[in-house]
Amino acid sequence: MVQKVIDECLEQNDFLTNGNYLMQLVEALGTGAFVAYKDKDILKINYLDATNIIILEADNKNVKSILFWDESNIKNGTELTINAHILTDKGYVIYNRKYIKYNGQDYNN
Repeated sequence: MVQKVIDECLEQNDFLTNGNYLMQLVEALGTGAFVAYKDKDILKINYLDATNIIILEADNKNVKSILFWDESNIKNGTELTINAHILTDKGYVIYNRKYIKYNGQDYNN
């Protein structure tokens, strides 16, 4: 059952094509990330290259806090998605926020 859900997710997100392309960008730019999220109960994957990743806190080789961002076109505007992964004593806490900009106006909250 779990494997079926994973397989469906990877197929829906064209993982082989998009993952392979992201690995090419990682080779060129130095880093990248697969960021999973849910959209209307569908598990999706963002494929982000180095330009969409901001390390907020690191210790030697360990990243403690990181921010991922992505901008996409939507009907009549643009959507900015921000995912912050912050390391706490109990593990990572993930904060998600979306902002929408319609017809060139500033992003709203």
